[in-house]
Amino acid sequence: MTEFRPWHQAAKRRERRAVVAVVVTRPNVAAVPPPAPLSKAKRRPPPKQPNPYWEEAHRVAMAWLDEHGYPKAGDHGQAKLVKHVMQWLSDRDHEPGERTVRRYVAGWIEEYKRMVGASS
Repeated sequence: MTEFRPWHQAAKRRERRAVVAVVVTRPNVAAVPPPAPLSKAKRRPPPKQPNPYWEEAHRVAMAWLDEHGYPKAGDHGQAKLVKHVMQWLSDRDHEPGERTVRRYVAGWIEEYKRMVGASS
C-alpha cells in the first residue's frame, strides 16, 4: 500500500534533491568551457581585400564616364555603365555578381561627380 504524504513534504524532498544536485555539480562548473555561440550566421567575417581587377575596372569606368558624362536621373546611364563594366570583367574571365558591380559603379559615379564638381 502506498503511503500518503502531504504535498509540502514531497516539495521539500524535491528541494533537497535539487540542492544536492547543485552542490554535487558545482565543483565541475569551472572545468566546463563556456558555451559556443548559438549561430555563426550572426557574426560577420572580417572584411575581404578587394580583388586586384577592381582597380583596372575603376580606370575603365572613369574613362567611360569621361566619354559619356555622369548619368542623370532617368537616362539609364548607370545601367549602361554597369553593363559596360560587367562585359569588360567578363572578357577577362572575372564573373562578379551584378549587385557587386552596381555597388562599385555607384561609388565611382559619386567619385566622378566630386571630381568634376557636380552636385549630387
